[in-house]
Amino acid sequence: MKPSPASPGNGAAGRSSAHPLWIYEKLGRDRFQTLLESDSTAVYTCDSTGAINYYNKRAADLWGRRPIIDGTPERFCGSCRLYWSDGMPMPHDQSPMADVLAGRVPDIYDAEMQILRPDGSCVIVISNIAPLVIDGLIVCAVNSFYEDPLHMRPNRRVSADSPP
Repeated sequence: MKPSPASPGNGAAGRSSAHPLWIYEKLGRDRFQTLLESDSTAVYTCDSTGAINYYNKRAADLWGRRPIIDGTPERFCGSCRLYWSDGMPMPHDQSPMADVLAGRVPDIYDAEMQILRPDGSCVIVISNIAPLVIDGLIVCAVNSFYEDPLHMRPNRRVSADSPP
C-alpha cells in the first residue's frame, strides 16, 4: 500500500538530531524498553535528516544486515533495497519514512513493502511510522515493522537486478 499524500506539515525544518531518549521521555521507561527489546517487532529511528540513529536486533535480522549508526550516507531505511507491495522499486528517499520526516504524510499505518536482503532473500513486512514533533518541528520518526505472517516464504531468493 503506497501512502497517499497529505497536506504538507511542518516538515523537517530545523533539522536537529533526535535521540531515542526523547522517545523514552514520551513513552515512559517500561513501554520504551518493551518496544526496543521486542523479539517480534523490528524498531528503528531516524533523525530529521533520515540518518538512522537506533535499531534493534529484529530490525537487523529482517534487513539481513547491520547498518552503521549516524555518519553514513544511508538514509531512511537499513535495507539493501525496498520494493512496494506490487514489486515496483522504492528508492529510500521516496520511502514512507522519508515522506513522514518531510511532513508529506502525518504518519503511516500498515504499509506493506518488500525488503531485499544482501543474500538475495526477500521478506514482506508491515510497517508503521510515527514522527516525534517538538515545538512544531519533526525531529525524528520511529518505524516499527514486522514480517507479514501471511506472506512468509522461507528461502525465497531473487537476483539483485530483478524485483522480488
